[in-house]
Amino acid sequence: MEKRFFTWDDFVANFGKEMVSAEEVHNRMVNSGLKDNCLTKMDFTFISDKKENLIKLGEFIKTHYPYTVQEVKRYKDLWEINGMTNEIPMTGDNLLYWGLDMYKRGGFDAKLDYYGGPFDPKDQHFPT
Repeated sequence: MEKRFFTWDDFVANFGKEMVSAEEVHNRMVNSGLKDNCLTKMDFTFISDKKENLIKLGEFIKTHYPYTVQEVKRYKDLWEINGMTNEIPMTGDNLLYWGLDMYKRGGFDAKLDYYGGPFDPKDQHFPT
């Protein structure tokens, strides 16, 4: 069996940490002025040791989500793919569920390495 970059054991061991991370990201955004339900695009980065894994992941994301995905690029000893979501009404729960949904994409043998929600606290938009 081929050695995996992001194993099931890694996934299980870090699941709780990913929940805490989502809360921390949301708290930082709120402390920067984010109001509940502000429409926010999230940027994200996945990493893997195999370019093919990220190509497959990128195709999956483009097929199943209204997100944009950039080309896979080499980053030091690894490969990475970056993307951006559509606008999501941002709440603590929405960010948690979104973060866990992205985290489970580790099934493509890729690890969610980063995500954040750039926004302008002086120019927030909300769903009608």
